[in-house]
Amino acid sequence: MTGRHLTSSVLGLYALQPALVRKRADVETHLAACGDCRSALSDIRTFDAALTETDTWPASSADAGDRPAVEQLRAFAARSAEEDRQALRLLAEYEDLNAAPRFAWADIPDKPRYRTGGVARLLCKRANGMCTRKPLYALALAEAAVRISTGLPDATYPRAAIHELRGEAWKEQANALYCLGRFDDALAALASAEAEYRQLPHEGLGLVAVTYVRAYILYEQEQLEEADQLARESAEAALHLGSTDRFMRALHLQGEIRFRRGDIRGAIQLFAGVLRYGEEANDQQWIAREARALGVCHIELMNPTEASRHLERSLRLCTGTDSAIELTRNRWAIARLSFLQGNRNEGVRRLRGVVAELTSEAMLTDAAIAAVHLAEMLHATDRTGEIPKLLAGVVQTFVAAGMLSGALSALAYLKEASTAGTMTPAMCSYVRQFIARAERQPALRFAPPPESLL
Repeated sequence: MTGRHLTSSVLGLYALQPALVRKRADVETHLAACGDCRSALSDIRTFDAALTETDTWPASSADAGDRPAVEQLRAFAARSAEEDRQALRLLAEYEDLNAAPRFAWADIPDKPRYRTGGVARLLCKRANGMCTRKPLYALALAEAAVRISTGLPDATYPRAAIHELRGEAWKEQANALYCLGRFDDALAALASAEAEYRQLPHEGLGLVAVTYVRAYILYEQEQLEEADQLARESAEAALHLGSTDRFMRALHLQGEIRFRRGDIRGAIQLFAGVLRYGEEANDQQWIAREARALGVCHIELMNPTEASRHLERSLRLCTGTDSAIELTRNRWAIARLSFLQGNRNEGVRRLRGVVAELTSEAMLTDAAIAAVHLAEMLHATDRTGEIPKLLAGVVQTFVAAGMLSGALSALAYLKEASTAGTMTPAMCSYVRQFIARAERQPALRFAPPPESLL
């Protein structure tokens, strides 16, 4: 590598998280021989360090030219701090997971005392924290933040502050909609968020987040090439802005894309890199998330020993927290692992509980996919007589929720196949994949799998 200069992306990654650099030894050999690259690396490190220094953001630049502007900024800062304190008091009763019914009944955006930037900011923060724990409540919080922030008069706050706040509210609404599988609505919310962020004088983390969430939605829509490109763009932008956490999120997404493409070992490489970051940062959420991802990868590779090691670690970290969705997804993976290890009845029992939990959280597509996994287990244990009732229950739940998509035809097809004794693992895999696609493409029509798959 000493015959050419290192790219800015490689240098930035080496400065921020050297453990994730591919061929790190070659990079360090090059740096030892190339003064230009060492100088560029030094500049990156100096810039990143300067971002954390108070003196980087002096008031003197404004003081020198416009004293009234400085006073206005200080007054706004004091006002925002007071709004934040008041928001904590006003929203105290809606902080816990069980507050969703009270929050819906209160309809706080209609009450004048809640119409402040502080309330909107706190709603956004809580919506973000609720996305993986209780996505329906997260959506209610984000929708309230959108209503409040878009209802604030433009002249009430500085221009940049009002657009930042509205962009954040729309982004959190998109996050919640994504977690609920409502992808078209999430893309519309992202468009609104981007329109607000584009009004800011400089591109910042808001647009990085928009790119990242849009990449995840395209990934869910099987547009893997476009999703991978956006994930890379999000990673590069996050790296440029010094946001390690957002950079790691984009790397994790690239791992998900590799997994979806069938490159399990490539996915493991990325997930393991992000896991190392979580360990170095002592971030329990990152460790739990990446350990679960690695566990699922090893299930696919039929490596129960490694899968068990990772999944037990993830479950241990999630247990005792209020992240209900993450805990349920761990239980889903562990149910599959139990079955793989030969504990078939235990695997079936565990997965029944997972289907019920996902249904109760309105994660209906996930519940249907888990139910097909369960049907496959029942078929493998000669309990096919239980499959029609299982799938009929899923169909009934879909109809009651108004989710009248091709997924119903797919489930009906699998139910008939189980009754006729023609169900196969390949058929189950085909139906699972279709159900996931049907959530993202409601107009998609189900066609039976080709004979070559049966």
